[in-house]
Amino acid sequence: MMAATLKASLKGLDVVDKARRKRGWTKTDAVWIDLATTSKATLQRFWAGIAIQSRTFKEICLAVGIEDWTSISDVDAAEVSDVSVETENFSIVPPKQHVVITIDADFADIEPHSLHQAIDILRQYGGVSMQLVDIDKGSIRLLFEGTLQDIRQIESFFHSGELVEILDIHIQDIHAVAIEELARWIFKNGISALLPGVVNLSGIDLSGADLSGADLSWTYLSGSSLQRADLSGADLRWANLSGSDLRSANLGGAYQFRLDTSKANLEWADLSTANLSESNLREFTLSRVNLSGANLDRANLQGADLSGTNLRRANLQGADLSGANLDRADLRGATLDGADIREVSVTAARFGLGIGLSGRERRELKAKGAIFEDAPGDRAFTPVPVPSGRR
Repeated sequence: MMAATLKASLKGLDVVDKARRKRGWTKTDAVWIDLATTSKATLQRFWAGIAIQSRTFKEICLAVGIEDWTSISDVDAAEVSDVSVETENFSIVPPKQHVVITIDADFADIEPHSLHQAIDILRQYGGVSMQLVDIDKGSIRLLFEGTLQDIRQIESFFHSGELVEILDIHIQDIHAVAIEELARWIFKNGISALLPGVVNLSGIDLSGADLSGADLSWTYLSGSSLQRADLSGADLRWANLSGSDLRSANLGGAYQFRLDTSKANLEWADLSTANLSESNLREFTLSRVNLSGANLDRANLQGADLSGTNLRRANLQGADLSGANLDRADLRGATLDGADIREVSVTAARFGLGIGLSGRERRELKAKGAIFEDAPGDRAFTPVPVPSGRR
């Protein structure tokens, strides 16, 4: 049975290249497109080594005079793919590399369709993913992420001149980027409004990067590594950090309105004075997070583990704390007007004066083991120490 899609191997592309040169065709010649009953974009994907419909793959080969089209396909890649599926739980993920591709053109002069088509090809080219766009007068710089093998393949095709021909756009330069430069890029650009839907930082490795004060609003950072990163004062409004690694990250003073951090690892993170208004922190483990002075107005903390957490002077107005674990937490000076505290666990939790709580709520919390300013023995209570943030 023929596979649903096929892609050309490097050796196969070399054979096709020799065949098309004999006919005097370019890599996206109109005659070739007509004979294969395909499109320029599909032919470009073929040359980029991207999988296309097997029927079209066959027609492209036959049109250029190659009868044995199966010898052109990348059979080895399919075999490697099968092995990776079988050993999925034991695979070692190679470190990500970053490369900047500079296009010699003004953004105002280049056709959006051509640019988007080029970006789409580069995204799939060897498995790289689009990360950021930087636009200056006379040039457009595109930042991509991939394995070392992916990046070297792109560089090889660039130096051979084939990449320029495939994209049909003049490429000025390609160079690798270190994490320090990557952080500067993000700080400068944030998410570009010029190419909505193109920029994506998902899965990016920014461990230890200095992004303090950066504009990361509306950024897709899902699955990214931000261990020990400095995000203090950063604008993270509507940002998606789901599944990201934020261990020991500094988010102090960050603005995080409706931040999505579902399944993120926030162990030892510093969120002091951060704006987490309306954030979804449901069922999060925040027992070793510094939330002192944080704005958690109307945040969803339902079922969250806040045991031993530093919540001093935090704004918890309207927050959903139902079913949360606040054992040994320090809430002195915290504002709790309108907070949902149903079924909350508060053994040895220190509430100070219990700002915003009604007399009935105070009594119910005391019965569960909470300690208020006027309760006997309160001043002798020492909460579990919570780090103020580690880099």
